[in-house]
Formats: sequence, C-alpha cells, structure tokens
Amino acid sequence: MDERRVGMGKKSFFTIVDFGTSKISVVHCTIDSEGEPQILGFASRESGGAIIKGDVIDIPKTEQILALTLAAADESVGAYFGRGNVYFLISGRGITSLRGEGCVMLYEESKTITPEHIREADEKARISAQIPPDMIDVDRYTSYYVLDKNIRVRDPL
Repeated sequence: MDERRVGMGKKSFFTIVDFGTSKISVVHCTIDSEGEPQILGFASRESGGAIIKGDVIDIPKTEQILALTLAAADESVGAYFGRGNVYFLISGRGITSLRGEGCVMLYEESKTITPEHIREADEKARISAQIPPDMIDVDRYTSYYVLDKNIRVRDPL
C-alpha cells in the first residue's frame, strides 16, 4: 500500500464506520466542489459472531475486525487515510436515550424569555437526566421547549 497520507490540503476528508447487524463497514469520503459526498474507498467484513443483531457481543474481536476493516478501506483508497473525522453508526439494544426536564419560572412582569432562562432550563434538564453508571453519554441535544405547560417550541426567544 502507498504510504502517502490522504487528507492533506484543502479538501475535507472523513470516515464513516457502520456497526451493522452482523458486520462492520467502513467508507472513506470527501465533499466535492458542489457539496456532494464522494466515496473514495470502502471495505466491509463479517463480524464472525462479535456483533449480533447490532449488539457488540465480543469487544476484543470487534476491535480486531474494525482494525482489519479500516486497513482494507485504506487499501481501497491506495493510501493511508488518517483518522481525523470519524463518524460511527451504531444501533442495537444497548443504544437508548434519556429525556431530561428543566422548569424555569419567570417572575419578571414582562414574562420575556432571556438567554439566561434557556441556559437555566438546559442545565436543569441535564441534571434531571442522570446517566446510570453502566451507560456512556454519547451526545446531548435539546429537542424542544415547552411554554406555559402546553406549547412546544424549538426556539423560545
């Protein structure tokens, strides 16, 4: 395999890793001048029982298969791709979400919502959605706010 490094220069390169129902797939991509994704390399390998129905059953074996799949995807590009921007697609019974709630009372006469009110509501929601010790916090986001106990909005300002 050519040891030159892909990813230098102005182009944006990224890798997508999919932990499927029974295999691992890797795609190396870039974005063309029109903003469309272009596939540079691809590889896929069966997990040999390390992943069953999207659940990782055997972590060491999954790591080995992932390393082999990444190397095969690099080889399909013809160069070492690097690991700058890697996105993982995962599913299975172990993936779940929690919803937090944060209530903020407006005591000002104007009842105008401020950025500070939003920060306070977000912080209270974060605290209310305590993550159990056997789980990992992958990401957090605000899906909506509720005004006056019944009106859902994305941006309360």
